[in-house]
Amino acid sequence: AEQMSSGLTSGNIKTALGTATTRFNSGLSTLAAGGVMVATITNAGATLSGVASDRLGQPAAGAAVLLFPVDPAGWSNFGIWPRRIKTMSASNSGTCQFAAQPAGDYYVLALPKDEIHAWQAPGFFKSAAARATRVTVGWGESKVVDVRVVEMK
Repeated sequence: AEQMSSGLTSGNIKTALGTATTRFNSGLSTLAAGGVMVATITNAGATLSGVASDRLGQPAAGAAVLLFPVDPAGWSNFGIWPRRIKTMSASNSGTCQFAAQPAGDYYVLALPKDEIHAWQAPGFFKSAAARATRVTVGWGESKVVDVRVVEMK
């Protein structure tokens, strides 16, 4: 496939457009009737950063910070490397950053450091959503979201 200046190959673009065609299948009749389809291809992901703090408001060094989609459809069947579910350990000063994320609606939650894999348990996201902070972020946008550590056990 031909290499393009953005680092994408023409094969990747065709695949992306093929996926877009599948996702926008309901709009194909509009296209056939002379409508216009716009496909945006970007590598300008969203960035979410912030500080995880404990119940006293102090930085929570090593806290497990979790980012997951608001849409419950993204809570299952996400494969080995989920694109919209991310975990990280907060730094010694409690800071955390999720870079290059797809635009969308997310929940952010901080957990005790020994619970970094808790999200893999069945039913976790449903109970976590009620205690998480909701944030919407667009392509290329950066937002700060500070969170308090919560116990899920």
